[in-house]
Amino acid sequence: MSLINFQFGEFESSSPGWFGWLSLFSSIAITSLSIWFAYYLGEKTYKRDKDDKASEEARNIKSENELFTNSLLELQNSVQIQIGFLKEYIENKDFRLKINPTLQVNFLKFIKVKTLYNERSDQEIRTLNHLLASLYSNDTILENLRSELNNFISRYNIHETKFKNGYRQILYTKFFKFSNLRAVNYRENAGRIEWAYNADDIFMQEYFILTQSDIANDDTSTASHNKIDENFLLPIIELSKNHVPRDAIAIEVLDIANDAHSAYLDMQALTQAHFNVINSYLTTLEDLNVEIQEFLTA
Repeated sequence: MSLINFQFGEFESSSPGWFGWLSLFSSIAITSLSIWFAYYLGEKTYKRDKDDKASEEARNIKSENELFTNSLLELQNSVQIQIGFLKEYIENKDFRLKINPTLQVNFLKFIKVKTLYNERSDQEIRTLNHLLASLYSNDTILENLRSELNNFISRYNIHETKFKNGYRQILYTKFFKFSNLRAVNYRENAGRIEWAYNADDIFMQEYFILTQSDIANDDTSTASHNKIDENFLLPIIELSKNHVPRDAIAIEVLDIANDAHSAYLDMQALTQAHFNVINSYLTTLEDLNVEIQEFLTA
């Protein structure tokens, strides 16, 4: 008994016919064509999307650069206006600094800075880097100018009040008080009082002469601080020193005059420091103006 049973048949009966082969090849061809067509469509779509993306990116880069350039032109105009204001302020020293509200660098917040570097040479990139560094460092210059001015005026007013109170006391209230104590006679002349003192009261006689100077007859609300200090406070200080400690009134006048003179010196020092700061802002804006111009003409 055989364990293996071989069965044989004719090849023709087990092989597919011509239609079967045709169907097989057709199926393979259609499948291959479908794969190729799908690949072709995918590749074409990918290239189109890539081209569209590149075109859109190019438009965005161009738009960002145009926005940056236009913003720079506006900023440069604002910078030049503020430069003029600072020069006028430094020349007049009238504590009336004009501040241009359009001096703003906040347009950088709305620009994709990295797009500005596309297709630039090494030198252009260095120029751009310097410009951006200047722009970012001056982002708060408007607020800084306002803060500097407000702080200066606030501190200056404190010293000025002390200065005015001091010299006005010596010129008016204290002088009238001391004259009533030391004068031996007085008379009115053209609306003013002329005091007479003892012949040996040299201090009050010379004190009276100082009060009759041009400063005393000037409108002290508008009189020059320099003029008041030079022509009234300093002479009264020297006069008082010559009668200290023998004369109690001279001691009191000297104390008040010294305080007023010290306040004047504080005003001068504060003013000098303030205008040093203003000059530094002027230099900064002038440098920024040059850097903007170099970038725009590069």
